[in-house]
Amino acid sequence: MVTRNENLENNGHVEFVSEKPVEFFQNLKKEDGKDIWLIGGGQINTLFLNAGLIDEIRIFTMPVILPKGIELFEMLPDEKMLKLKATKEYTSGAVELTYAVK
Repeated sequence: MVTRNENLENNGHVEFVSEKPVEFFQNLKKEDGKDIWLIGGGQINTLFLNAGLIDEIRIFTMPVILPKGIELFEMLPDEKMLKLKATKEYTSGAVELTYAVK
């Protein structure tokens, strides 16, 4: 988990990263294993997108209008072209869009 809190201790289920998250995840992607699932706020999303660490984006459109929220990307993300890979509609009215980052 990427965090600003440097006092959190790792356990058997979670490793906390407070310094150099881009470097940490670049090294993690080189290891054998499964995909990395990033559920982040706008700052960490922009940081990882600009570093080339995001290869797929899933966006869910929900059937509700909110007056406030968290931006998908904050600061200044680099321009990236996306390719639509899949769409899925749910009975709730939500729509999932899956994009490959070129």
